[in-house]
Amino acid sequence: MYTRSQIQRKVFKEEFSLLNRLQSIHHDSRFVDLIKQTYGQTYSISSEDEDTDKQQQQQQQSFRLPIVANLRCGAWYYHSFDATCYFKSTDGHYGNWSFSTNRLNLHLLDIISKHNGCIIIDSTRKGKKYPDSFSRTVPIWACTINRVIHKLKQQRKSSGNSGGGDQEDGVTWDENLNMPAWVSESEKDQIEKLVLDKFSQSLLSCGADLDIYLDKLCKPVRPIWINTETIIWSGDHIPNPKQLSFYPIYLVSCSDHRREGDSRYRSYVQGAGDDDEKWAMGLTPSLFWANKDQILCQSADYIDDYIQDLILESKVNSIQISDNSSDSNNNSNNRNNSNNNELECDKDTIKLGDTNIYISSSVPLLSCVWKYFDVLLNCSNITYDGVYKEEEEDGHGDDDEKLSPYLHLPISEGKFGKDDLEFQLQDAEDFIYKHLKVNPNARVLIHSTHSKPNCVCIALVLITKYYLQNSTTTNTTSNSSSSSSTSSSSLQFQFNNEPKQNISKDDIKKSYLFIEKYCPQSLPCKVMRLNVNRHMMSIYGPRLEQKKKWLESKNINK
Repeated sequence: MYTRSQIQRKVFKEEFSLLNRLQSIHHDSRFVDLIKQTYGQTYSISSEDEDTDKQQQQQQQSFRLPIVANLRCGAWYYHSFDATCYFKSTDGHYGNWSFSTNRLNLHLLDIISKHNGCIIIDSTRKGKKYPDSFSRTVPIWACTINRVIHKLKQQRKSSGNSGGGDQEDGVTWDENLNMPAWVSESEKDQIEKLVLDKFSQSLLSCGADLDIYLDKLCKPVRPIWINTETIIWSGDHIPNPKQLSFYPIYLVSCSDHRREGDSRYRSYVQGAGDDDEKWAMGLTPSLFWANKDQILCQSADYIDDYIQDLILESKVNSIQISDNSSDSNNNSNNRNNSNNNELECDKDTIKLGDTNIYISSSVPLLSCVWKYFDVLLNCSNITYDGVYKEEEEDGHGDDDEKLSPYLHLPISEGKFGKDDLEFQLQDAEDFIYKHLKVNPNARVLIHSTHSKPNCVCIALVLITKYYLQNSTTTNTTSNSSSSSSTSSSSLQFQFNNEPKQNISKDDIKKSYLFIEKYCPQSLPCKVMRLNVNRHMMSIYGPRLEQKKKWLESKNINK
């Protein structure tokens, strides 16, 4: 006989089952398809003057707005995104409004200026039509960006150094805080004071490279809200973004909130993609969409086993690296070939500026890794057999000490790997530093399996401690706030044999901003950032007991 609480838990588990979530995601993705067909396709809009067919053809303009996923929830709702961004709902919670300088999302400005706008996809849980990230966080971000960019433009113009990008003459630069109608005037006034007094100054003083956007942005950015109740225009009724007085950011909440509470749709889960670490069982959005049809045809009783088999199969496929190809690359001593300094990177391999540090989640690259790199740090949970042979070690350093170019430090992905990351950061740092000390021009690859936050954390430690920051920017004004905003616009990093002492949070933030320019979609979460701060600043003191327990759990003797 079940108790009432047991029955409630059982009903809850069935309603929010893995199958129901994935079916709900697939249902919501159809709305994203509709938006892409409406705003995200390349098509032509003719001008009003259509005297002749020739004039009509000449005056036609085509545009395509890229589709951007707001991580992490939004990544589930479409099979192919052009980019990702990260606007947290917690930054928009009432009384907790904030502008994050840790995730500036400045790469969105590059996308917006190139395509005259963009479309951001996200969803929200039961009881809401839009997530707080759309209702408040993005409007705060847009208003802060508009005010700071306009201020810097005016300062540059008053100094007589107007750049070639001042094409906004005649455009009324909107600095107002544009928020949806369901946000009260009282809340809007409170947020606007923060934007004016605090958020704008924090952006100016954080050391971000803003000068490049003075020429790129000819108009302010402005959010526009769309959900399943919105009337979607089509054809000639759709405004051409080039003809608007602002860059539109379409905020699309794809959750079908009309189904919630309707007994006919009891299996529907609004905002099903949220908190995927609690329900996805290791399934990723890319793996789901690659096997969508097979997954959705499974029954509720067998889908869990099917997902586990699918994940295992994907891991096995990623492990299979050809011994022959790796042997041939090792034997030819390609890792010492100076003619291979430039790597034809795929989309999963990123070089961090003018350093020789690369981060990658590209598995196919590992079959020919020594053709392009001198040092490989594998921080995934997978041991790649055949990537490196012990007999291929080179002798470096004093007393003919053998310095292996390969090290495997297994670190779990995401929040679950926070202890793995914290307690192995020193090993990762020492391994790469020894190689760079022998050869400052050594090409270093930091590899992970699916995502790159672990790689970013390790690269962050190296850049902050062992690379000198040189700025080549000349200040355009004598204003202190603008000076701080432009001083980092051309940061260059040069390897230094001696590690930097007395590292501050500002030093770490500058390195974050530098890395964000090259991989904005792979920045670590707050827990991982705290681990990095603890490692470099020792502000929390060593966690010796925790590390001892961690070593015992991993059966590591040190």
